Amino acid sequence: MGDNEQPPMQDKNATLQALGNVAEGMQSTFTSIYASFEKNLQMAQSATGLFEQALKNNIDIETQLEPKEQEGIQLVVTITNHVKIPLPGVQCSITFQSDQVHWSHLSTTQQPLSSTTSTTHLFSIFDTESLEDGSMELPPLSKHIEVLNIKTDRPIQCNATIVLHFPGPMPESTVPIEHVFGIYLVDQLSRTLLSEPYQGKSVCERSCSMDTLGLLLQVPPTQTIKPGLSTLLKSNTMDGFKMEIICRIEELDQETRMVKISFCTAESNELLSLLIHELDMLHW
Repeated sequence: MGDNEQPPMQDKNATLQALGNVAEGMQSTFTSIYASFEKNLQMAQSATGLFEQALKNNIDIETQLEPKEQEGIQLVVTITNHVKIPLPGVQCSITFQSDQVHWSHLSTTQQPLSSTTSTTHLFSIFDTESLEDGSMELPPLSKHIEVLNIKTDRPIQCNATIVLHFPGPMPESTVPIEHVFGIYLVDQLSRTLLSEPYQGKSVCERSCSMDTLGLLLQVPPTQTIKPGLSTLLKSNTMDGFKMEIICRIEELDQETRMVKISFCTAESNELLSLLIHELDMLHW
């Protein structure tokens, strides 16, 4: 074949066919890899979803607020683990939607569901800086109880969120469980039953059931609910602000178990209005 002669057409076709086969093979390989990746991703998402649902079905978070005799209120957080195996590496956070709310750790205990004995811990599950690796283990079939002291600069209403982060089934993945609760004005009031009916002027009146009244005023079971019964609602905050309101029973219908009560205050009618509005919103 001379220098100017071209390769036969069949050689060109063979080369193009070979290149086409290579490209087709690469495309098939990429398709297989992508399909395998997509399948693995779906399996991972499915495993994560099943794990998350299993945790949500077996982990309970409860909160209870109790006014203290002195400054602040007490928040009791109970995390119940119904799973039959320990859950290590649990991280927890608590966030208040106001910079006027401050918390400090009072106590941490863990208690088996089948026993009344408990184990005391020095650190709070919320204090990640004091915990090894910033996490704690939840024992199987147990309750983890945190008691926190909550202080506010002034009586306010504020929402808060507790988030538990569990290690997920995939590397470096976590599964969160959230619990949202509110801190209300009524939670920040201590109750003192007065020995004599309060004689001051009523600012406003409301009607409610006897059961609701018992929850609001925390009337002892031994105390008879009757007209004239007066309770001092008092709040002490960090800046020394004091809010005092008298709640007095005006009328009582034993048949319907409905009570008419009056609120009296010589101080901030604005805060009283906020308290009444809050109680109305809570459908008390």
